[in-house]
Amino acid sequence: MNAIVYAGLTTSKKCRSMAEIENVVCNVYDIKQGELASKNRERRITDARKAFFYMVKKLNPDFSLQKIGKYLSKHHATVIHSIRQCENLLIFDKPFHDKIQKCTSYIDTLEYGNISKASQYSESLKTIGYYYK
Repeated sequence: MNAIVYAGLTTSKKCRSMAEIENVVCNVYDIKQGELASKNRERRITDARKAFFYMVKKLNPDFSLQKIGKYLSKHHATVIHSIRQCENLLIFDKPFHDKIQKCTSYIDTLEYGNISKASQYSESLKTIGYYYK
């Protein structure tokens, strides 16, 4: 399998749809799908939105920022800002990092169709360092 590993996420030839990623993020963050696209600015929802934008772009690098933003009725600049914030949070915020890891595990489970295989794979990704206060 030809894959690139970046911040715990792999990009492989198999493209994941935005709907699949949305389902996973909503389950991990325990929010409804409609809340992800809402204008609500609660921390739990904005963190989920950031995670969604980050994961879609890293798992599907060919998707344009406009296409990603349009999916949730957001501007492409919002997508850029969210991705940058997410990259910083991955380094400095352990709970946020852990939720991204959990999303990654679920997506890998969907791809591999085998929980044990996906958990072994996720264990190998835990070498990504982060610093938190």
